[in-house]
Amino acid sequence: MEHRSRHRDLSIPCADLGVTKHYSPSDIILAADQSAKKVGFVLNGCVTTQAISTNGQIVWLDEFHAETFIGLAESFAPSSVPIEAIATEPTTIIWLKTKDVHALAQDDPEFMVALNRDFAERLNNRTMRLIEAVTLSAPGRVCAELARMASPLGTAGSSWVVRPNPIFVNVALRVSSTRETVSRTVTKMTQLGVLDRHVGAIIIPDMDRLHGYIR
Repeated sequence: MEHRSRHRDLSIPCADLGVTKHYSPSDIILAADQSAKKVGFVLNGCVTTQAISTNGQIVWLDEFHAETFIGLAESFAPSSVPIEAIATEPTTIIWLKTKDVHALAQDDPEFMVALNRDFAERLNNRTMRLIEAVTLSAPGRVCAELARMASPLGTAGSSWVVRPNPIFVNVALRVSSTRETVSRTVTKMTQLGVLDRHVGAIIIPDMDRLHGYIR
């Protein structure tokens, strides 16, 4: 299950060493012809990354929210695949030099744990999507992605919520499917009572029931 990291205390050392930049929606944060030479700590907003194949096909890669690191993997193992990063809402990022990130990791155990956790979560999610691409049906992949996007609703933890309401085109990009398939799947799950659609959110009353359709 994907969840967003919470490292509020880490913004202090980041702010001391980095340069803060603000982005508007649709701003290109990293162009495909740029190599990632810095690591960004996202203070707020949302960034989407995508890879561009040699034939021009765009492949959705990841999404970065508040208190997560962007460019972390590339700082340790530079990628030869052109990757583009785009702000999807007003976003603020503290950019740090790669050498400063590595130095912080060596000097601050908590910072190292945060980096490792963030990296491990993203690696796990990408691995799961790769496995799902060859083992699940398209509706199954949609259900799996909705489960990853969900957060616990309230303190009881019995229900989950996807908020804001996901854009079906974006979900389709995540699972290498079509908007129509996402729409049909969500409609079917709603009719079955697996999902409960509201203005601005999708409620998952019973996560185990949704998992039953990940096949």
